[in-house]
Amino acid sequence: MNYIKKDITTVIGPAVILHGVNCKRTMRSGVAKALFDRWPNVREEYLRFTEEEMTLGKIAPVKVVENSLYVINCWTQEDYGYDAKSYANPLAIKDCLAASAKFCKQMQIKNIYMPRVGCGLGGLNWENDVQPLVAEVEKRNLDLSFTICDFNNNQKQE
Repeated sequence: MNYIKKDITTVIGPAVILHGVNCKRTMRSGVAKALFDRWPNVREEYLRFTEEEMTLGKIAPVKVVENSLYVINCWTQEDYGYDAKSYANPLAIKDCLAASAKFCKQMQIKNIYMPRVGCGLGGLNWENDVQPLVAEVEKRNLDLSFTICDFNNNQKQE
């Protein structure tokens, strides 16, 4: 697992960018907003699903650059808020990581970029709640490279 200070919207393929979204059809802040500002089809694909279809642990890959870069919307939290509560669900994150790894293998993509999914606005702790889940998926998928992108500006993480 690598850590870099990088705006995740500047990643160049072939690669997958995964990030967490809520099940309330709202993408107004954090990494989700940055991604759909850069690639509007990421939001369009997210809104294609009804709230009933948005299920924790489900993923929806979106091609943003022909054959080389995908963004994966990962349903990692039922709700959202700005009150420091925990909204992200570690089991959903684990399921999304596993499904994303499977997608990467199918597409023959070896590089996964992600923010600290579930932390920041999601309310989880990276070291205790999320990093071990990423490490577990990485250990089972040695051909994949996980890179954690920390924004180098004042934007909040997911």
